[in-house]
This record gives sequence, C-alpha cells and structure tokens, in this order.
Amino acid sequence: VEESTNLCFATVTDYYDIKASFEAVDETQLVPDTDASIPICIENTGTLDIDTLNITLTDSNNNSVELNDYYAYIPSGESSTICVPYHIPSDFSLTTLDVCVSIAPLEETDISNNTDSIEIGYTDLSFGEVALNDVGEFYVISALLENRNCITASNITVQVLLNDNSTPLSTETYDPIAADVTRTVECVIPKRSLPAGNNKIKLSATTSTDEILTSNNSTAVLLETLNYGDVNFDDEVSIEDYALSKQYITCETEFLPPQEEIGDMDGDTAIDMFDAFYLDKKINHVS
Repeated sequence: VEESTNLCFATVTDYYDIKASFEAVDETQLVPDTDASIPICIENTGTLDIDTLNITLTDSNNNSVELNDYYAYIPSGESSTICVPYHIPSDFSLTTLDVCVSIAPLEETDISNNTDSIEIGYTDLSFGEVALNDVGEFYVISALLENRNCITASNITVQVLLNDNSTPLSTETYDPIAADVTRTVECVIPKRSLPAGNNKIKLSATTSTDEILTSNNSTAVLLETLNYGDVNFDDEVSIEDYALSKQYITCETEFLPPQEEIGDMDGDTAIDMFDAFYLDKKINHVS
C-alpha cells in the first residue's frame, strides 16, 4: 500500500499597522489663548505590539504640535487614546485639525489610515447695544444680538424677564444666526403690565448650539413705571383715587396733565367709566 500525503505550508508574516482617528472634542475647552487637550484614538491593527509613536497635529493656520518618540504601549488588536496638547489661538475661529501618526522608527505596510481631520469651533451669543423706546402705551426694547464666533447658532430663544423673576413676560424664537452676524431682537411690553416703581427688564438668549461662555447672553434695562390710578399722588391706589376719578369723569373737578396720564388705566388717552372700572379692579386686586 502506497500512501501519498500532500502538505500545504502557509507562511505568516508579522507586520505593523495603526489607524488614527479623532475622538469627540470637549468644546468647552475652546477658550481663546488657553491650552486644550485634543483626544486621538490610536488603534493597533497590526500583528505586533507597538510602544513608540510620532504624532503631528496641525490646524488651518499651519500651527502644529509634534510629539516625537512618544511612548505609548499598544498591544496588537487594542487601542489607546492619546491627548495632544493644543494652544487655542487668540483669534480662534472655525478650525480644521489634521493629525498624522506614525510608528517610530518602524515602517508600516499601509499608511493610508494614519491620518484624520476634524472641524472644531463654537458659537458665542452676546448682547450689544440696547435701546429703550417709549411708544405710547408700550415700551419697546431693542437689542443687538451677535454670534461672535465660528459656528451658526441654532434654535435661538430670547426671554424677557421682570426683576429676575423666573417666569418670563414673553418668549420669542429667532432664526439661526450665522458666524459673525448681528441681528436686532425686539420685545414689546405694555406699560400697565408692569408694577409701579423701578423695574429691571432682562433679556436672556439661549441656543441649542454648544457655547463656552454664557455670561454675556443677557442684558438689562432699568425703567421707572408709573403707579397708574394714583391720581392724588399719595403713592398708593385706593378708594380716594376712585372717588377723585369719578369726580373728573362727571366734570366735578379738573386734572393736571400728570393726573390725566396716570389716571388713564386702559391707555386710550381718555379718562372715562372704563378707566373707573379698571381702577376698581386694581383697588380690589381683581385680575
């Protein structure tokens, strides 16, 4: 009996290969003229362990960071995150970062996956000039709202708050504001909706886009509101004011211009029985 056996031999060749990619960047770090940490994921896709890397990080302005002969032991089939220090320029705007990683001093079989790119940036809403206009029975507050950085601000909401109360007087939504664009926002407030005395009207803006700074997202104006109905100017609205207003309505007395303004409860520039009706409601705390 003759037996013939065919043997097949396979030669396994070890090799080096890595894959580099950016991980998510914490954009709260991106404060101009400060140091940030950019995470890079290095995956060892070769058959041999590696322990030394060359890493180069370059931005759109050709600023670069080089980590040569950087020790990072990564076994075959595993990955590691390396945080590369990056100084945020003082004139930072939307920036593309490129990374290139190589195994020092060894050669790889495939270097096509040794590089990666990412865009980083943020939005920064900021209120500028504010104007208060007295328009008849309303206050109109207009303010400049600017997106001072490099990413479009989306889903913008502006709330109007009275004396730091948490419940807004009004809420308005606005279309996205592109980078370095300024828009005028307005709010209209009925004078008679405000309590008498000194009031602080605060405008507060929010966006669904990441921001690193929110302390400049609000602005405020101070105004003094008349105590409507206080026609005898004793700093309170009472039955005496109601009686005096009724006398004016029935032509039993005359008012000076300041009294005519403060006695006009409904803002129609005339004092009549409707104003007496609203004055009675105010005295009796009826909404």
